[in-house]
Amino acid sequence: MISGEAHGVDAILKRARTISSHKVKVEIVRTVFGLSGVAVILHNTAAQNGKVLDEHLAAVFAFRGDKIERLDTRLSDVEMVSAFFG
Repeated sequence: MISGEAHGVDAILKRARTISSHKVKVEIVRTVFGLSGVAVILHNTAAQNGKVLDEHLAAVFAFRGDKIERLDTRLSDVEMVSAFFG
């Protein structure tokens, strides 16, 4: 439901709405800067319909000029995320 590539604004907003509809609390833990990008460490939590989400993830942003060219997400527990959103 939230995996795979999302291309374009509509696809990204659809994914954001899905996450929001599951009442996920997103906590920004820290930001880490690199030569050509930025990573944001997040802690996401939620509970819904007997399922629990408690995961850490890294959102890794790559830039081209002053615009985001790509965003890749690294999850701490893929199986938990799949079970929660599946």
